[in-house]
Amino acid sequence: ESGDPMKPPFPWNGAKTRMTTVLFPYLRAWGGKGRWIEPFLGSGVVSRMVRDMYPNTEQVVGDLNPWLMAAHQHWLTGLVEPPTLADVTMERIQFYRGVVDADLGALSDRDRALRFMVCLYSAWGNRWQTNDDGSFGTPINTAREGADPDFLLRRLRESYGSGWSRPGDVFLHGSWADTGTQAQPGDLVFLDSPYPETAGYGSTKWDLEDWSLMYDWVRFKAVPQGIHVLVCNPGTLHLQWDYHCHRNSNPEHVHIPRRI
Repeated sequence: ESGDPMKPPFPWNGAKTRMTTVLFPYLRAWGGKGRWIEPFLGSGVVSRMVRDMYPNTEQVVGDLNPWLMAAHQHWLTGLVEPPTLADVTMERIQFYRGVVDADLGALSDRDRALRFMVCLYSAWGNRWQTNDDGSFGTPINTAREGADPDFLLRRLRESYGSGWSRPGDVFLHGSWADTGTQAQPGDLVFLDSPYPETAGYGSTKWDLEDWSLMYDWVRFKAVPQGIHVLVCNPGTLHLQWDYHCHRNSNPEHVHIPRRI
């Protein structure tokens, strides 16, 4: 069972939860007649709402964070072995925190997914922050229950198998373009990228040049091909959006309160 379609499967900054009611009429107008394409998956709460609305619509989802994608693909689906107390000892927590991106290929699907979940649940404020090499940077929340094995095991059991993917869905790890360019006419691409001049994953940054490239793709590639696009655009980039798209289209600006 996918559970509450408005609730993220795990705590995540910028989880898009507050956007779901505003997005609903646009999703209803689309009708689920193509595939759902989401290059900035994050917690996946919008993907979950789309699955609840259109159970048979295939999804192509991706994110630059390989550990987050491992959690979606292997942990939330319940395709790996369930959690045990051996997964949440302090020794194991420290092991997962010390793992770097270069270790990704040497770990099992289960360890890649668990690395994300254990680091996230044990971190102060449930904040996912890695160093440039991918090692985990957020301190353990020792003031509360971040290192308590029973607490961690309970949280892992709650999230295990709680996903909403179906056969035919595609999970991708990479840039927004790696996922977005999978779109075909009739598909709906949801672009909710990081705020400009902020950090992406690891040493990757998201700046105005990235926004420009993304918007150029929307204007010159996606729309002419009959691909539907939903873009979440901070008000500070209103003029840039108008410059790229407003000359030959009629974008609708919706103000949505958000917290990152």
